[in-house]
Amino acid sequence: MLEPLSDAPDAIFVSGRSLLVGDRDGALLDLPPMVIDRVRPFKDGYLAHLGGIADRDAAERWRGRTLLAALDDVPPPDEDQLYYHLILGMRVQDATGADVGPVIELYDLPAGLTLEIETATGKKLVPYIPELVEYVDEDARVIRLKHLDGLLD
Repeated sequence: MLEPLSDAPDAIFVSGRSLLVGDRDGALLDLPPMVIDRVRPFKDGYLAHLGGIADRDAAERWRGRTLLAALDDVPPPDEDQLYYHLILGMRVQDATGADVGPVIELYDLPAGLTLEIETATGKKLVPYIPELVEYVDEDARVIRLKHLDGLLD
């Protein structure tokens, strides 16, 4: 069973689609792409027959792998959205424009997306919510926060 991590899984999990292979953390592995031969929705995911995987035993050896779509194969994000991989490494600034540090990890928590920022005093978690984010400059790779009010203490 494939568990979608995309907001547009119906655009990704289609017959004939070629997907790259990554490890559990999504790092690309030096393996040939997998092609979806057949696919259908099932519970909270998809059941798929992938080319080169002949039976359940062969499929078990793929447990814990991540199938990744090439950026050219996914729909562009909405104007107010970014792909996770683009947020990683962005510089975070406070409301005055002073550098806080880079985003080193993202967590999709029940309360919403949370950034882990490497600050001068250690790693800090900051909610990625409209009340805190003034703007994101994708070209400059900067996230400007409105206020921090003790979040980095």
